[in-house]
Amino acid sequence: MLTYSMTPVDIFNSILQDREKINYWLNKSESKIIKLFGKQFKYPKYHSENYKHPKSGIDYMLLFIKQNQESKLETKVIAKSILENKKYFIDFGFGYNIDKEKKCCTATPVLNIFDGHFFERYKERCLKNESLQIDDVIGKYYSRLTRLNLLEINNGIINDWKEKYGEFSTVFYTNDGICLGRRSICQPPNIKVEQGKANEVAVNEYKTFISADMLSDKQKDSIKEEGLKYYDRYIEHIHDLYKIGGLI
Repeated sequence: MLTYSMTPVDIFNSILQDREKINYWLNKSESKIIKLFGKQFKYPKYHSENYKHPKSGIDYMLLFIKQNQESKLETKVIAKSILENKKYFIDFGFGYNIDKEKKCCTATPVLNIFDGHFFERYKERCLKNESLQIDDVIGKYYSRLTRLNLLEINNGIINDWKEKYGEFSTVFYTNDGICLGRRSICQPPNIKVEQGKANEVAVNEYKTFISADMLSDKQKDSIKEEGLKYYDRYIEHIHDLYKIGGLI
C-alpha cells in the first residue's frame, strides 16, 4: 500500500510493478465494456471498476473511456490512497524530452497527483451536481478531458489567484477550466538505479479547479493568447519527433 513516507519515485515504481497484473484485468474486461458502451447512446462514455492488487495492497480505479463514435476505447489506471486523513488519486505515465543536438528522444516518468479537494471543486464548479460520488466525478473529469495545456504564468492569467488559492507554480488549461498546482522533479539522494525502475520522476500536483465561468474577460484573452503559443510549441514538438524518427 502507499504510505506517507514514500517518495514519488517509490510510488511510481510500486504502481509500475503492479501494471502487468492490472493490464490482465483491463484486457479481460474489454469485451464486457464494449458491449456495455454499445447499449449507451450519449458521449463521452465512461465506466469504472475498483481493483485491489493482491501483492502491493494498493487500491486502484480502472477507468474505461470512449470519447466519440470513431475513437478507440481508452483506459486510465488511478491509484487511490488516504494519507493523514486526506484522499489522493494518482495516475502515471511518461513524458518525452527531445535532444535536438543528439537527435534522440528520452522518456521521463510522470506522476499526476490529485488531492480530494481538487475533485470536490471540480464537482462543485464544473459539474454542479453535489450528489455525484467521487468515482463518477473522476470518470467525468477524464472522459471530458480533450485538452490539457501547460500555460506560461503571467499577471494577465493569475490575477489575484495566489491570494485566493495559495501558492502554486503551474497553470493547466483544460476544455472545462483551469487546474492550479505545482510541478517538481523528484530524485532522492543516493538512490540505487535498478533495471526496469525509475530513479527520477516529474510530479504534477493538482490542487484546485477553476471553472471557465469564473474567469474574467481579461483572463480569457490572456489564456487564449498563451494557448496559441502552446499550440505552436506542440506542433514544433511533434515535428521534431517525426524528424528524429526519420519520418520527414
